[in-house]
Amino acid sequence: LEGKEYVVCEGDIINFRFSV
Repeated sequence: LEGKEYVVCEGDIINFRFSV
């Protein structure tokens, strides 16, 4: 899953972006 294309929940998107 790509950071910009990853859309599930606001919390998940924030955690994903910080993980990258």
